[in-house]
Amino acid sequence: MDSQTLAGSGWTRDLPNTEVQLSNVGDEVGIGTASPLAKLHVVGDMSVTLPATFGSSVTVRNAAAFGTTGQAAFSNTGVLTLTTPLATGQGGTGNATGNAPTASALLANGGNCASGSAPEGVDASGASENCVDVGTQAELDAHAALTSPHSATSANTASRIVLRDATNNFAAGTITANLTGNVTGALSGNATTATGLAADPSACAAGGFVTDIAANGTLTCGTPVTTAGTGLSLSGQTLSINASNANTWNAAQTFGAAIKLFSRNIGQLLAITPLVVGEVYYCNDCAPLKVVVSTGTSIGNFASIDGGNFQ
Repeated sequence: MDSQTLAGSGWTRDLPNTEVQLSNVGDEVGIGTASPLAKLHVVGDMSVTLPATFGSSVTVRNAAAFGTTGQAAFSNTGVLTLTTPLATGQGGTGNATGNAPTASALLANGGNCASGSAPEGVDASGASENCVDVGTQAELDAHAALTSPHSATSANTASRIVLRDATNNFAAGTITANLTGNVTGALSGNATTATGLAADPSACAAGGFVTDIAANGTLTCGTPVTTAGTGLSLSGQTLSINASNANTWNAAQTFGAAIKLFSRNIGQLLAITPLVVGEVYYCNDCAPLKVVVSTGTSIGNFASIDGGNFQ
């Protein structure tokens, strides 16, 4: 390229050197194109035999890859393709994503889990976290094959789980245990330390007494004294008769202690209206002292128990 060719084109030749320069910074050079889009726009192949130095980034504008034939290449989407394994001696920082189907192992921090153990987790750096013993495969297979509770038996075998038999009972002999709380259903057997039997349906009424206890704890209660009639009252060993609510005995009665009668004077007896014939009182101011009995149901109808008037 001589000086005549360069005249007026913006190109200059540095003589006596062989360098050619584009002196106008606004000009662009196109090779294979009449409308260059950059300072140097090449449409077609370009071969560089010596190392090329770029002052800024290199952009691939189409779907073609940028790289070395048979070696690593970048696509226009930024994917790096390696045709040979990445050298382990190379360093650097950043995140690696995607799958590595031929990866041999993660780096263990402090060592791998022992045989028969498994890690509970792996941290972000690949270190194993807290190894736990899962037993040998033979032990796992043996337990997986069991179809009934492990090591349970209906026989009386020490240190074994007790298994119920076909009738839902325990056939292992005597089972010793402490029972707390409530029991639903029938309870049989002996309980030497039992504090009491539950009454069914309820305890005896106040003043009553138990005449029998069935095997299931049901009580048979006697009639309380207070329900025999309001004419009777019992205090200790003393039986009192209330004349206003007198009861009639249809048979002879024998008392092993003194019988106390209501004590009244003559004026009080004359003011009493007996409810029945035969009400008995003690006249405390009669002369001599007397026991009187009602002879009718009108006011003052009393006579001496040995006959005649009591006044």
